[in-house]
Amino acid sequence: MSEPITIRRAVPGDYEAICEMADLMDAPQREALPDRFRKPSGPVRLRDRTEKLMRDPDTFLAVAELENRVVGVANTGLLWMGDFPQKHPITSLLVRGIVVRPELRRQRIATALVEKTIEWARANGATEVQANVYDFNQPAAAFFASLGLTPLSHRLTRRFDS
Repeated sequence: MSEPITIRRAVPGDYEAICEMADLMDAPQREALPDRFRKPSGPVRLRDRTEKLMRDPDTFLAVAELENRVVGVANTGLLWMGDFPQKHPITSLLVRGIVVRPELRRQRIATALVEKTIEWARANGATEVQANVYDFNQPAAAFFASLGLTPLSHRLTRRFDS
């Protein structure tokens, strides 16, 4: 990669690229968990919801650009744990989803996306970063571990009998 990566907030003109990237992110989930994920019959992401995220002051929908082409996307937002008697109030950056084009992975694009969103989150009062990773997704778990994230909890599930 000779050109520098640009990380910026997504704008409505990025919608098609965001959908393309979201489909890349969703494909492994559909494959590993077909009872939970499916390919939509219409757009991969709804335009009105995507544009609402772009406008939401508590969300940072970021794109990574290389040579005027979107090559990565991160959907992040602020998450608040309230002030309860047994808990300290905490504001976290939650990484809801992140994806980089397969041919450009392992070139620090995802790291740059996370670093930019952390910068934004710190400016908005966050004191930590969190990410949810499905157990099947060991590459994502390894990526977040490389950034210093450690397990906080483990979500368990069981389907009800029909």
